[in-house]
This record gives sequence, structure tokens and C-alpha cells, in this order.
Amino acid sequence: MRLPRAMLLLLMVALLISALSVSAQEQPPQELRIYNVWMRPTAAQPDDEADDAADHADHADDMSMAGVVSAAYMVIENTTPTDYRLIGAEFADATLIEIHETQVENDVMRMRELEDGLLIPAGERVELRPGSFHIMIMDITRELYPDTAVALNLLFEDEAGDSITHTTAALVTDTPPAEQPIYLYNTFAAPYQDRQRPLDPLYAIYGIFANPTGRGQTLNVVETSAGALAELRQTSRSDGAQSELLEFLSAPPQARLLLQPGNIFVLIDDLPTELAVGDALIATFYFSNDITITAAVPVVDLTE
Repeated sequence: MRLPRAMLLLLMVALLISALSVSAQEQPPQELRIYNVWMRPTAAQPDDEADDAADHADHADDMSMAGVVSAAYMVIENTTPTDYRLIGAEFADATLIEIHETQVENDVMRMRELEDGLLIPAGERVELRPGSFHIMIMDITRELYPDTAVALNLLFEDEAGDSITHTTAALVTDTPPAEQPIYLYNTFAAPYQDRQRPLDPLYAIYGIFANPTGRGQTLNVVETSAGALAELRQTSRSDGAQSELLEFLSAPPQARLLLQPGNIFVLIDDLPTELAVGDALIATFYFSNDITITAAVPVVDLTE
């Protein structure tokens, strides 16, 4: 059957609108993505002091023994159309922080400060890693032990000179986080109020899982360093004050899984000690296909 010309035109317009709509949905959001954040320890665990000197000798390129220092590394992905610069960082237990680059000159490894900050070009991904760009954290006032987490504020500046502060957290470790097919970025934890349990100290973990692969993944279990019960939850009230248990979460292929206030999140319950704003914890996410993601999570106050 041949369609009338007018109907054919309407059908073509509808298909065009549908295609444009799908294309728009597939466009990545414009944001700065911060992930795989880690920091060098300044001391070994009390039962492992013997290995400390030998272990840290391998990292002399990023760490000066003149004072208590560390170096922080991460991946910064800029999906916006605007250039940004990483111009500094804040750590509550350090008095001096600089953005550095390690270079080899005449077979000698040297560090130099990037006085204008580190450029994060629009649409590009910059990795801070040993032997290259890093955040030098100096005059640290307390020991940083392996397998712990600390909160950091990253200071950015856009092309107009406007400043942006991004709160993140770093795993304290000598081993960089393993690369995975999917990754978790911009994660944080905040106090959570449940109408049915108003006096219990509850917290929620939020963040975004990006799955650039062509295969869907399933998040089944979450564990935290706080020694608490971690459950996958979905908000069941419009005011976010009540939630229901989920058995799993799906990360669709070539899409994102959003854990955000008022929707899906990880509930932290039965805490042995209450968390405080400025603290950080370690969360481990177990997916299907033997994918495990471990990340440091800063505790923030969403009411500020």
C-alpha cells in the first residue's frame, strides 16, 4: 500500500525527531569526572615497619625526605566544551600543596612546580601518575597508613577565571587502582535520614558508574571499610525519607548508572563509630563478570 504524500512527510518528520532524541540521550553529560584517586602512604602499618624504607625508596621521584610528604594521583576527564586548570588542592592535614610535573633532564629525574596549574583541555582525559603529573602534598602533620582513605578538595579554574572546588577522596596505597571495564567517578557519602529510623546514624553513598563497554554489568554487593552493613536501596517516598531494598543494580552497556539523592543509592547501616564531614571511607563494589571496583569516598554535608 502506498502512503499518501502528506502522511509520508509526517512519518519522516517523526522518525527524524526520534533519531535526534536518541542521539541527544546518548551524548555524554558535560562535567568534570574525577576517579581512580590514590595517595602514597607516609608510613607502614605498625606490624610492617621493616618493609617501609625499602618500599619508599622506589618512589624518590615524587617524594622528598626533607619532610613528611606524599603525592596524589588520579584521572581527570573533562567532558565539557571548556578548558579547565587544576590550580591546587586542599588537605586538612598538610600545610603546603603544589601541582608538580616530573621530568627527566640529562638522565636525572627532576620535579618542577606548574605555577599556572595543570591544563585539563575540553573533551580530553588527563592522568596524574608516578613519573609524570602529580599533586605534591608537603608538611603533613599525621601519618598516612596503607589501606586507609583521606578527603581532598581539588581546586579548578575555568577559562573565565571562575573557581570550582571539587571534593574527592584518595585511597592511601602504594598500588594504583586496577583498571576496570567500567569506572566510578564523582562519588561521595552523606548523612541519610530515614523517617522510620530517625535516631539511627545512617549514611548514603552516591556516585556515577560509567560503562563504556558493549556489555551490561550487574552490581551485586557493596562492602565498606567502616565495618558497616551496606545495602543497595531505592527511594520509595517523594521526600527521600524512606527506601526499599534492591537485590542488584544494572549498569547498561554504553551508558551510566547513577547513584544520586532521591533515587538509587547505597545505604550504610550499623556503623561501629559515627562518621563526620571531612572523613573518608573505602567502598568496594562487586559486579558480575569478576569486576571489582574499590574507591575512596569523602563524607560531605548536602545541606551546606
